[in-house]
Amino acid sequence: MADSSDVVREAFRTELATILTAASISWPIKEVNNAHAEADGATSFVAIEFAAGSEEQFARGGAGSNMWDERGQVMVRLFMPLNAGKSPGEGYASSIRSAFRNRRFNRTDGRQIRTNAGPTDSYVDGARWVLTVPVAYQTFNIA
Repeated sequence: MADSSDVVREAFRTELATILTAASISWPIKEVNNAHAEADGATSFVAIEFAAGSEEQFARGGAGSNMWDERGQVMVRLFMPLNAGKSPGEGYASSIRSAFRNRRFNRTDGRQIRTNAGPTDSYVDGARWVLTVPVAYQTFNIA
């Protein structure tokens, strides 16, 4: 397993911002390696973590037409202060999960990303609620 490619990261950042805007979610997005260590407990925000990715080479057509099939998982985490309750976050997580179910969006290199979101998980981490929406993805050639 490896990190997601830069082009996948860029596409996910853009698509998540689009989803948050469409759902009227004004929380800032932070891309972090360890959101738990970097969260301050006083502010609400959305963290995007690229959990793992893998690539396999495949041939499309003749010689020299090899491409890479990338698959992986992205964790969209919503952090909010414990004293604020988790009700707003639950609605936001539901909106994000619904938006990423069977979603298709383009990468900058002419390929497409297809996603599916799994069940939302919630837990208390110190002085904050954390809700997690796992999003699985796979890239496809659409040229």
